[in-house]
Amino acid sequence: MSSETTSIHELSELKKKLKDLSNKQGTSNATPGSKNLSGTLQDQRNLLPTVSQRMVERPFYSLNYPSEPNVEEVAFKILGPVPFESQEHLIVEDLLYVLSGIEGQYIFSEVNNAVRTFTVDETMSPPLRDMVARFLPLCLDFSTVVRFSEDYSRYDNGLVSQALSGGISVLLKDYIVLIAQLETEHIQGSLSMQKLYYHLQPSMSTMTFLSSIAEDISKDNIKGGAILSYLYRRISRMMGNAEAQKLCVFLLETSAKPYFNILKQWTLKGIIKDPYGEFLVDDHDIRNLENAPKNPAYSDDYWEKRYSIREDQMPIFLEKVADMILRTGKYLNVLRQCGKLIPKGNGKDIVYKHTDSTYLENIEEAYSVASKNLLVHLMKEEDLLGRLKSMKQYFFMEAGDFLLQFQELTESELLKNADDIVLIRLEPLLELALRTSSANADPYKDDLRISLLTFDLQTLINKIANAGSSLDQVYQHNPVDRLTLTGFQSFTFNYSVEWPVSLILNRSAIMCYQMIFRHLFFIKYVETLLCRVWVVNKFVRNFSQSTSQAYTAAFALRQRMLSFVQNLEYYITLEVIEVHWNSFLSAISNATNVDDVLQKHTAMLSRILSDGMVIFTEVLATLTKLLNVCEQFSTFMIAQQEPKQISTADTFEETIKKMDLQFSALLVSFIEKVTVVQFEASSEKRSALLDRLNYNSFYDNVIQMSKTTFTSGSLASEDSMKTTG
Repeated sequence: MSSETTSIHELSELKKKLKDLSNKQGTSNATPGSKNLSGTLQDQRNLLPTVSQRMVERPFYSLNYPSEPNVEEVAFKILGPVPFESQEHLIVEDLLYVLSGIEGQYIFSEVNNAVRTFTVDETMSPPLRDMVARFLPLCLDFSTVVRFSEDYSRYDNGLVSQALSGGISVLLKDYIVLIAQLETEHIQGSLSMQKLYYHLQPSMSTMTFLSSIAEDISKDNIKGGAILSYLYRRISRMMGNAEAQKLCVFLLETSAKPYFNILKQWTLKGIIKDPYGEFLVDDHDIRNLENAPKNPAYSDDYWEKRYSIREDQMPIFLEKVADMILRTGKYLNVLRQCGKLIPKGNGKDIVYKHTDSTYLENIEEAYSVASKNLLVHLMKEEDLLGRLKSMKQYFFMEAGDFLLQFQELTESELLKNADDIVLIRLEPLLELALRTSSANADPYKDDLRISLLTFDLQTLINKIANAGSSLDQVYQHNPVDRLTLTGFQSFTFNYSVEWPVSLILNRSAIMCYQMIFRHLFFIKYVETLLCRVWVVNKFVRNFSQSTSQAYTAAFALRQRMLSFVQNLEYYITLEVIEVHWNSFLSAISNATNVDDVLQKHTAMLSRILSDGMVIFTEVLATLTKLLNVCEQFSTFMIAQQEPKQISTADTFEETIKKMDLQFSALLVSFIEKVTVVQFEASSEKRSALLDRLNYNSFYDNVIQMSKTTFTSGSLASEDSMKTTG
């Protein structure tokens, strides 16, 4: 009974110990997949174990001549007293130990400064000692390979290194089996040193080859894709050595397995399981995509910055498809975040074979499936084309009635200083203009927003021209450089875009739309003012003939200004925007992936900014001054309708003459600057504008005269006009 109770007690204690051990191991072996794990990707990598539990528990389990510390030094035997005939048998036995990575009795090793050397018993017969020396390079190569295999089997060296270590271990296993077979012959008394050397000849060349690989990789301290590139290049250099090439192919294909497992997860599911940073695609953030904020700022960072290519981890046999690999996973990530099922590919596995390029075809197939599904999702379910047409209505002023109505409703507010304008007053007016114009049919009209910027268009262009400026730097407000702007100078539309349409209509694209809009908006405003001047004709009829004649020059100037503004507006809207827009629509109709659409959309905006002369700072500055002169003229003429504002004939004529000189000088300067831009970057569209502005070469003589007439007088007025329009 007592014995039975003791047995039960011992069993209970044993269960308790096993449970404690299990809990301990479960805690120490935590992985990045644990539900409670959070933080950055680097934090997750830091939590991974560096070595296996077996190596922790058995640190001296090694084939590389292990020796435990704090153990009394073994007294090596000497062969001097042994007869010559018996020495060979003892030496062969000792060699079999040393060749297996175990210290011998007559041949032993030591390590100084990480360099292993072998020492042979000095009392050994000289002929036998010379024979033993022929085996020592193999022992040294074996030590190098084993040390490399054991070091690179550590977890922190990465999956590719572990796979390479596993491949080398397979080759070492064949070598150890050979040594065991030779040991059997030795026990049977049929193994001499000459026969041993003969059987080890193939192993010597193999071990030398493996040792050179180990030394190269250790010296360069490479891992992941870099190891695959090294092995691939090594194969190319060994075309004349079929056996070594075969070994290298085996190691490459073995090492590539975990790498291609990561590649398969990325190209088929959009998931990166790369705990040691070995894959060619780098994930800069591990935030949960399903919970990602749906705003354009995040979308920009996600698409452009979240994933990137690691050049140092790109195997050279994947260089041609590296960008395709990157985009495939990104497409799948977008679909996942949109709640879509990840499309299944052709079901073919992506496995690296050195003599078969099928893996490249499978990657291309995965890319084709992902890109097609995302493009279909954006075009059909997200109505990308409808969104772009909506942007065109407002930012490119296609909905003309809406814009005119909005201008009329908000003019009194927009004439104020921008700091005095309250946006909440403008928003109901925007709503009214949208509901009572053709824009009411736009399903996305509610995404249109009002924005007042603290810098004018010229300042924005200068900021963008500043090399290295990011979007955040462009929009950063500096109180010291703050300008005093009117509402018309600071006003622009904004547009609310959600994921994943924001991949195309990102912050950069919307900023381009805003620059084009601000350019057109001010031109349209000046045109409206000049058209109002025509009303002045009515009250001039009531003046005497002598007084009304003073207005002849003013009306002629008005017509020149209106002709210039309308020709400029016609050029930008019809000859630039419409042409590039139609080319863009034609181009995306044949697009096969989202990046094609993004690239063509960006190219369209760049061409409009270039042909519309928005990005040329000197041209834009002169044009802004021209429009300001037109605005000042219109304001002056409209004020003449007020009895208290009517100027005397002399004062009126002098003012009109001064404005005429300013306008002519600036117009000539504008034509000259456009001509310079056209000469530096030829464009058929800018050439058409020059033909319109300088019809029948009317201003050619004026341009020649400007070098003398306007140099001292008229052109000086251009430099004196400091405006922020």
